[in-house]
Amino acid sequence: MKKFLSIFAVAALALAAAVSCSDKEDDETTVDLKAISLSSPSLDLFVGDESTLTVKYTPENATNKPAATWTSSNESVASVSEGKVSALAAGEATITATVEKFTATCTVKVSEKDSYTGPVQGNSAWSVIGALLGTNWDTDYVCAEEDGIFVLKNVRLQATDQFKFRKDKNWDDNRGAAGDVEPFVVTVGEAFDAVAGGKNLSVAENGLYDLYYNANVEQIAVVALDGTPTWAEPQPISPTQFAALEDNTEATFEGVVAAVGKNGVVVTDGTTNIYVFKPATTPAVGDKVSVEAKKTTYYKLIETAQGGKVTVLGSGNEVPATTPVDITATFDAYPDEIHTSDLLKVEGQLVVDGSYVNLIVEGATVRQGSLQGLDVTALNGKNVVIEGYYIGTSGSGGKFLTIIVTGAEEVSAPGGNSGEDLDDPTDVDPWK
Repeated sequence: MKKFLSIFAVAALALAAAVSCSDKEDDETTVDLKAISLSSPSLDLFVGDESTLTVKYTPENATNKPAATWTSSNESVASVSEGKVSALAAGEATITATVEKFTATCTVKVSEKDSYTGPVQGNSAWSVIGALLGTNWDTDYVCAEEDGIFVLKNVRLQATDQFKFRKDKNWDDNRGAAGDVEPFVVTVGEAFDAVAGGKNLSVAENGLYDLYYNANVEQIAVVALDGTPTWAEPQPISPTQFAALEDNTEATFEGVVAAVGKNGVVVTDGTTNIYVFKPATTPAVGDKVSVEAKKTTYYKLIETAQGGKVTVLGSGNEVPATTPVDITATFDAYPDEIHTSDLLKVEGQLVVDGSYVNLIVEGATVRQGSLQGLDVTALNGKNVVIEGYYIGTSGSGGKFLTIIVTGAEEVSAPGGNSGEDLDDPTDVDPWK
């Protein structure tokens, strides 16, 4: 028995030693270096400038990361010491970093300072202003523009410079970066969100750059001279944000269909309702949709231009609840200013004549309601309270206030005023 236990103990010790050796081998596993690259593939410098290159190791968790050996192909143009490049004379040089068997290069172009011709300006509404190019926030360099993208090319920037974009040389409309740190040091070649009133911008390295502001997606990019920025896909905005855009601005917004009329639909986010006029396809109430269209204002109604693209993202959604505005007492005066498609509540006498459904409101002498949407013809001649979305005025002098009805209820009290010139259905202009 003692012999058996002794053999068992020896075996256990041997197993433990094997496991210990295995763990030690795992701890000593090395990760081989596969490649190196430099923080910038090219530099544009002026005589007297300095810029520092850094080595990036691939993979980042490589076990051994030896320091690089640095060389210049033309020491009279640009010298290098531990990654710091000094521009000495006009010309070109190739800086090479070597780590073991791996190499990475950076092309350096050096120009005389007096050869700089300055930014290439345009005649757009947007400009770049800042402490740059020898100015101190007192000079606007006007951008060129193409399809909503504004660019100021050939800008010589120092790492100590700061700048922003602004519109019409007015500080009330300017763009910078998000965050708490100022200046915001950009990553060259990477687009970032443009923020109204945001932080000043700067670059990490001296050089020549092209400065871009993309108003279509509200992004800024700083790229190396003659580089090409990569923009993010436009993100959908809300109906509320769409309503705040300038007319003829194209954008994509999302919301839920709240009502469907003869020639359009109302899309809401629960705060703002947008009338989508004659979309390419017609969704159903409760559909969550993406709408790509131009914003326009027509007879005091904020809406989309005809032919917007509507994409159904989902069906059967609950329409966000909103409180209707009762305009019965102010029917003739509505709308007194530019509106979105307000949810309205109105009391009056419902009159059906052929394909036209009108609402005669007591006390109203200027206009009457032109109703579409929900079928309310069964209430012909009745005094009713209707709820629905305002989608504009029509007829001579805006005689008809057009509403997409979403609900109607008969009320017992008599009402209505069928003024002589208000109940002629042939005068209805069902343009909506």
